[in-house]
Amino acid sequence: MAVSRTLLADPPVAERSATRTFCGGEAHPDRPTDQLKDRRAEERIVFEAMGEQLGAVAIMGLPGAGKTTLAQALACELNAWVVSRDTIRLAMFEPCSFTDAEKAAAFQAVLVAIDANCKLGRVSIVEGMPFSRVGEYEAVVQMASRYGLSTFAILLQINPEVAAARVASQRARKTAMADDRTEDLPRVVSRRFRSPPAGALVLDATSPPEHLVSTGLKWLEERRHDQRHAFDSRDGLPD
Repeated sequence: MAVSRTLLADPPVAERSATRTFCGGEAHPDRPTDQLKDRRAEERIVFEAMGEQLGAVAIMGLPGAGKTTLAQALACELNAWVVSRDTIRLAMFEPCSFTDAEKAAAFQAVLVAIDANCKLGRVSIVEGMPFSRVGEYEAVVQMASRYGLSTFAILLQINPEVAAARVASQRARKTAMADDRTEDLPRVVSRRFRSPPAGALVLDATSPPEHLVSTGLKWLEERRHDQRHAFDSRDGLPD
């Protein structure tokens, strides 16, 4: 499925640096009209950069929801890079004890990987973790925003019992997975799961994979369009 390449466009580093500096400036309402219009025109460029350029997509959901499958499919369609906390954790710790300390260290490495991808003009599809706690998704948003890039969240919603059955089936088939991915894990994670971030796309994880991918791609494009339209409505300047 083709996606508008403007979604992935990345400006030169110098332009990104200028944009970030400009965003930190203060408004001057007493400027002459022409200068104010010039500033508003520059502001439009900043807003469109944040709306049209995608930095990261966080795939949220319980273990067994299908996050990895969706992440890999989106990465293929968007020519993006998958950043998986689980994969990073296993690479960092051998053997891995699956402790909270190891998870926290791996998540910091996830943020470093996102930072590197942003510098290289790559889109990160972040998965391998449920994003069940407030602050995790927000940290990804903050990292991408340093480069004037947008981050969106897609939540794969699933009944914990259905997710548990999927994990049990995967274990029965001897599917490669982390040792802490037990049948009871979806139930445990569901009890602490946060509310979806504002504006997140919530999908039924039991839907066919091709439907999840097509819906996710369409939604990402609509979000870009909506952000551009919101700016146009706010500033009142002609295109």
